[in-house]
Amino acid sequence: MPAVVGRLMERQKFRDWLTAAEERNPSVVFVSGDPGVGKSNLADWLAEEARGVGRALVLRGGCIDLGGSSSIPYSALEEAVRLFGLRPSAENQSFINGDLWKALVGLMSASGAAHPTVDVQRRIFDAVLRLPDSLVVKQTKLVLILEDLHWADPSTLGLVRYLASAKSDQRLLVVCTHRSVPPKHPLRILLGEPDFIRRIEQVALPPFSRVETDEFVLQRAADAGRTVPEGRLHRYYDLSGGNAYYAEQLMITDDLEKLDVVVPQSLRAVITTQQDQLSDGAREVVRIAAVAGRRLDDALLTAVCELGAKALDDAMDECLNQQILVKVPVEDAYVLKHALLRDVVYGDIRPARRKELHKRMAMAMAAQSGAERRLLPELAYHWFEAGELPEAFAAGRQAAEMATRVGAFEEAAAQYGRVLSLWPDIPDAVARAGASREVILGRAADAARWAGDVAKALQWVRQAMAEVDPVADPARAGELQERLGSYLWEAGEREPAAAAYFEADRLLAGLPSGAVASRVKAALATAVIRQGKYGAGGDPARRAMELALSAGTEAEEGRALSALGLTLTFEGRFDEAVEALTKAVDIALAGNHLEDLFRAYGILGVCLEEGGRLPQAVTAMTEGLAHAKTYGLLNTRQSDVLAGNAAVAHFLLGQYRAAADLLDPILQNRPMAESMYARITRAEMYVAQGDYAGAEGLLCALNWKENSDPRFVGSLYGCTAELAAWRGHLDHADELVSQGMKDVAGTNPRVMVQLCATGLRIAADSGTVDRADELVEFVRACAAKASAAEVGPLVRQCEAEHARAHGRDTPDMWLGVAEGWAALRQPFRLAYAQFGLAGAAARTGERGQANAAFAEASAAAAEIGAGPLHARIAAAHQAMNSKPPYGLTPTELTVLGYLATGATNARIAELWGRAENTVGVHVGNIYKKMGVNSRWEAAEKARRDGALGG
Repeated sequence: MPAVVGRLMERQKFRDWLTAAEERNPSVVFVSGDPGVGKSNLADWLAEEARGVGRALVLRGGCIDLGGSSSIPYSALEEAVRLFGLRPSAENQSFINGDLWKALVGLMSASGAAHPTVDVQRRIFDAVLRLPDSLVVKQTKLVLILEDLHWADPSTLGLVRYLASAKSDQRLLVVCTHRSVPPKHPLRILLGEPDFIRRIEQVALPPFSRVETDEFVLQRAADAGRTVPEGRLHRYYDLSGGNAYYAEQLMITDDLEKLDVVVPQSLRAVITTQQDQLSDGAREVVRIAAVAGRRLDDALLTAVCELGAKALDDAMDECLNQQILVKVPVEDAYVLKHALLRDVVYGDIRPARRKELHKRMAMAMAAQSGAERRLLPELAYHWFEAGELPEAFAAGRQAAEMATRVGAFEEAAAQYGRVLSLWPDIPDAVARAGASREVILGRAADAARWAGDVAKALQWVRQAMAEVDPVADPARAGELQERLGSYLWEAGEREPAAAAYFEADRLLAGLPSGAVASRVKAALATAVIRQGKYGAGGDPARRAMELALSAGTEAEEGRALSALGLTLTFEGRFDEAVEALTKAVDIALAGNHLEDLFRAYGILGVCLEEGGRLPQAVTAMTEGLAHAKTYGLLNTRQSDVLAGNAAVAHFLLGQYRAAADLLDPILQNRPMAESMYARITRAEMYVAQGDYAGAEGLLCALNWKENSDPRFVGSLYGCTAELAAWRGHLDHADELVSQGMKDVAGTNPRVMVQLCATGLRIAADSGTVDRADELVEFVRACAAKASAAEVGPLVRQCEAEHARAHGRDTPDMWLGVAEGWAALRQPFRLAYAQFGLAGAAARTGERGQANAAFAEASAAAAEIGAGPLHARIAAAHQAMNSKPPYGLTPTELTVLGYLATGATNARIAELWGRAENTVGVHVGNIYKKMGVNSRWEAAEKARRDGALGG
């Protein structure tokens, strides 16, 4: 390898990262730079440095450009694994014989699974992370170099995300190279995530300086046996701007007989000039390499190229000598020197000739694809570009299935999309696909769903339904209706989802019981509970369990347990619900049933929140999100549900920043229908923090959306009423409470009590006694029916507010409310209860207790950032202290001050300069107003209540 030029700072950084990896401090490093700036040369140096001085085991592979129409799952990792297996050494062989390597290779092949397994991606990620465990004694670390991530498939990006976020002590250094990419590119999105950025290191490679360019060109000229005059060196730098590849190409194409460098009009012209210097045979080889779009081995080149053996050898020698093609170490394969070269050459091939070469490439690869399934995406690409649609169709279907098996759902959805677009043009489509169009549509829908594209999943499942006659095949029609319901729910279309489940149940009625019937009953139970019909969920949930146990299918048992857990939650049987849901999670994990896993976690979050176990809810949702990250499914609706549930718990716990970090990405990336619950929670946070404009923007957008879930409807009205109340519009706030109570009447008692609590606060603030009397009766009627843990403190708060409206609330009332919220660890409500306690104490003259309560309430509100509540507490506290205590006059306050020193009436008269009888009158008035019988009691009460100003 030629000596590396410059990059002293970058090379030192990599030496430091290699040392850190050896000390079990892993790093993920992104190297960015323009095409031709030298990223590959730096990677070459790193690989040699790591293997030599660093005694590291190096895996290196690159992503492949298939024109953007499709991609190869784990392309860079697959190449790295394959090339490493070709390196013959005792140490490498020991590593290859290890269990972890064998497991990774087995997972990457995806050929052993009869059916798609959705956990393969997680297992691949984990296997890569644990590879350093297999290092032999002489090997100090593992270096994984993934090049050209601007062409990365989603699975490769998922792997990099996983490795960066994993909290491990592995002896691992991961290096990723890439060009700059446009704003909406998946890599650009990944590199824009704050959490990801803080977990990686970044190196931006600038162009060479003039000195470095000169050194680089002279080195390359020496390798090519050329001499470069000093004047030409300066011109190369001026023309290339320090870009290594440009400078090298200028040197190679320069005619030194001419007075000056002949400047091509563009880089394309530079490359074209070089191609013009090649023989016809060499140009043909370069065209074949450009069409291949990847490493080109001898077998494939021989099969595609029409040159004779001798002519091909001569052409290859010429390309290698001119450094247009370079040989891949340890592999009988070749690659174009630079991706820019491939782009220019490919674009210059005549369309007809390009199609012919793609066809020959596909024919050659088809002979290998049976043994090398990794070639399937490329094979489908070449057949498609060749215009051979039936072959592209068949290969695309196989590639889609392979991608699904390894959990590469975005790639699978893309391949299925091509297959379905070609279907009308394929005469024997069913035979070539190995399944009916309806079946392929169903598989495509599921892949799209897991890729996070619910809209596409809905489109494809509806097309599948159109292919099935519900009269002739009600079982399949019912199964597709169940899928439709699931996708609709994920899209936020809850009423249509429920209708789909009911239709599925109707279609399956009277048919033999089975797994599908169990799934439908479980979905029905969940749907009716979401509609607020809590009593109607039990029967279908328990029937789902019976059907699952009868069918002997564990996956359906887990789904039935989730439905049953939701039913038990709203029956107030929280311990039983947690037990059922925990078992549902375990079943889903053991069987790799992702849909059931995230459903169980989501319902578990609801259960723990209803049961008042907020820290446990955060823990459970965090575990669920960790699984979503592991599976590469953080962009799905299922993970949004978990994030939303976790955010609710964080919000109630007063952890506003943590809640916002979970909610804001959902609001930014999801349409309204899929983010309604997240928007409500965020609006509630805005109100609590005093960002009324932010809350109003979210609430106004939500008002027109239909959602019959009482928990949503109640929160919508409650939050809008709170917003109006904090703005001082008490009449409008009360109207909103009344409308909300009408809309949720007869559904969720907890929601009714929550609305009444808001209404009673408004009534007490406005002094509307009749309204307070009306609302407290609603509360008393609902309390016995409600089971949620927060109902107890809410009811006590409602009673205290009712008494406040009548001017007879006591500190003890509010103390009971505060103790309830403290037990549930809800600081905002606790601060409000302490505020109520302070007000009651101040009204009854217990100034010491009032001051203490004001201080506690103020500190609690300030700590969580509840600005409006904190301001209201401060204003009330200031108002109390600005009034004379106990209704004393200024003169009586002066006398009280003397009393506190223990002075007699005579001594006070002497000090004050008044008659002793006058002092006695004032002392009598003080006793009466303070409710005491002696100067000692008066002094003690004044000190206790802080009435003496310290």
